[in-house]
Amino acid sequence: MSSIILLKSDNYFSTLRDSILSAQSSVQILLYQFNRYVGNSTSKVNLITHALLKAHQKNVSIQIILNTSFHSKQAGQVNQSTVEFFRHQGISARLASPGLRIHAKVFIIDQSAVILGSHNLSERALSRNIELSLYIEDKLLAEEITQLFNQIWKTP
Repeated sequence: MSSIILLKSDNYFSTLRDSILSAQSSVQILLYQFNRYVGNSTSKVNLITHALLKAHQKNVSIQIILNTSFHSKQAGQVNQSTVEFFRHQGISARLASPGLRIHAKVFIIDQSAVILGSHNLSERALSRNIELSLYIEDKLLAEEITQLFNQIWKTP
């Protein structure tokens, strides 16, 4: 039986953070955009980053794929910087192959739950935009999305 929770501005951040912190084995992330805000310890995005680092310290496997193809060079540099940051922390992170345009916003937690919707990891998405996402506890769906994630991960 699956469980679905609607995530809006008031509960997306806390649900995502808590899901990452409670992960037991893995977190896989496929995102269009992941902005980090250097020097801003209260940034919601940085608090998500901190949750990922804590999960990694608990030996939770973290894999991150970010979009590489943007309309502006600056937007691409944001994701490149994020990938470099996570790699420096020992987390598996990469940009998607240039031929793939990733527009998905998905987190797979322990291959049993999925957070899927419109939220990028940016302050605007987490604090100002009208965004909608779903938290879905469904092992079959999570496994299917994990297979897609793994295909993208293996694409050169």
